[in-house]
Amino acid sequence: MKKYVLLLLVINVLSIYSQNDVRGVKWGSTIEDVIKSEYPLSPKIDKNEVRFENVNIGETIFSTLIYTFTNGKLSELRYIVYGSSQYTNGIGTCKYQVPMYYKYLFTKFIFDTLKLKEYQCTIGWRFDGGDIRNEKYFDEYGRLKDKSYECDFDKNSLEKLDEIGQEIKSTRLIISMENKRTFLNISFNNPLNSETYRNCNSSILTPDFFNTYFWLVFEPSYDVKKSMLKSNF
Repeated sequence: MKKYVLLLLVINVLSIYSQNDVRGVKWGSTIEDVIKSEYPLSPKIDKNEVRFENVNIGETIFSTLIYTFTNGKLSELRYIVYGSSQYTNGIGTCKYQVPMYYKYLFTKFIFDTLKLKEYQCTIGWRFDGGDIRNEKYFDEYGRLKDKSYECDFDKNSLEKLDEIGQEIKSTRLIISMENKRTFLNISFNNPLNSETYRNCNSSILTPDFFNTYFWLVFEPSYDVKKSMLKSNF
């Protein structure tokens, strides 16, 4: 019986460590490992970066994937997640901004997957840019006074956050998560909150930019980074 229990423990430990960190690879993987894992997708390679464009990541949602390498080892994966024309009013443009709740609802499978991978909220919602000194909503450090929706994705919370973002003219709303091996920043894109980005004739602000729902930026946890540095020695 003891041998059987020991065997189960060994199998469980091995299964945990054999799981991939992001998509089909682990942190520290090489460029060749990543390209092989994404086959038959076609990579675009630029020095320490490998990019895959127009990748279907689930249902009708497409993304650009950007893998970044430090000293030849995978150190970041960035998703640029775009809206889908399969949903009514699902495409962001220079004249229309998809509400936060619908960005979440149309990509809910992503957040369900994160939950399955044991990601938990570590730093709640915060605004990037805009009037974060507005005493109506923020304390002296720019943090939200109302903590009731700090890590929530429910409709009421996201609609309230949308209202605040529009009022203070903030173009990004960020939340952070992590599991045992990975830290994740999710940055929602709300460009029309600022008049600066309401330019349909700009050669810099592309349709893809306006239709970007959010960016997912995955990085190794602190302990994994330490382990990667040790292996460089």
